[in-house]
Amino acid sequence: SYNEHWVERGKNKQKSFVCIGPDCPICKHLGDAKLSSQSLFNVVVLAEGVPPRVQIVRAKKRLGEVLAKANKSRNGPLSNGYWVLSQAGKAKDASYQVEFVKPRDLMEDWGVKELTDEEFEGLEKKAYDRTVLRVPKRSELMDIVEEFLD
Repeated sequence: SYNEHWVERGKNKQKSFVCIGPDCPICKHLGDAKLSSQSLFNVVVLAEGVPPRVQIVRAKKRLGEVLAKANKSRNGPLSNGYWVLSQAGKAKDASYQVEFVKPRDLMEDWGVKELTDEEFEGLEKKAYDRTVLRVPKRSELMDIVEEFLD
């Protein structure tokens, strides 16, 4: 999990910057910059006729809460088995649903086969780590702040 600032960068344009914590210049000087909590999850996408692939799901608060609830459910944790993630609506109106899928139902209900241990291990090696998150240097964030203070 991490926090992200959304800063106005021109007329009707926003850009996000990862918050660097207690010494963050944006927090210190631009207190009104929108701050949102984010979480990144590795998921394996299984779709009919397409090879399985690893993808990052970026979860804001609402989706994070849905995933946390599923993780604690009787079928959890999320790393155990197969799950379907669906979204209805867009942006602020989006709602999410996560449902557990039994391996025996994958082919009949979803048209995909269960992963073999070898396939899973190969995909696990392609999982993303924290390096996918670009954390700016303090000096970069100070440059952003200076644009607003000038």
